[in-house]
Amino acid sequence: MRKVAVLCRVDPDTKERIRVLASHEGVSEADLVRRLIDVGLGGIQEVKEPTLPSSPEGYQRKKITLTLPTFIVDLARERAAQKKMSLSRWIASLVQSSVFQPPVLTTTELKYLNESNRQIRAIGVNLNQIARAFNQMDIDIRKLKNLDVVEKVVRENLDVIERLLRAVNRSWGIGRGHY
Repeated sequence: MRKVAVLCRVDPDTKERIRVLASHEGVSEADLVRRLIDVGLGGIQEVKEPTLPSSPEGYQRKKITLTLPTFIVDLARERAAQKKMSLSRWIASLVQSSVFQPPVLTTTELKYLNESNRQIRAIGVNLNQIARAFNQMDIDIRKLKNLDVVEKVVRENLDVIERLLRAVNRSWGIGRGHY
């Protein structure tokens, strides 16, 4: 692909910040600016969706080593602690979020989501029992009032789950807050 030059002027402070960040990232200033432009434009558009491995070998864990500036490691430890995760698990989740784009939930978030799912299942069981009883009594449930209350509760629960997933995505810096 043919590349073209883009010229822009920045103040000396911005130029110095680009130099320092490029140095910390271990890339040239031009590469850093290209990355920033790519992020600003919404990322690379031609990335194909990753596929899950079809064999158990694809799920084996592989250790990698990262070298990062100390201040980034310190900040990463803080973020991991905020999510009650080890640094290693937090970084693995961050990579997963970047590659696959699903929300990566912490143990606490999963606990709340599982509780929500349990409550929704209980509502479904109760509705089935109510419908069965009404059918046995030959009552037309469409004529019953206040069934919209149940629908409202379920919709509120779904809204809470959607907000949770959007918040998780935002906290991982993925999906621009959309789920």
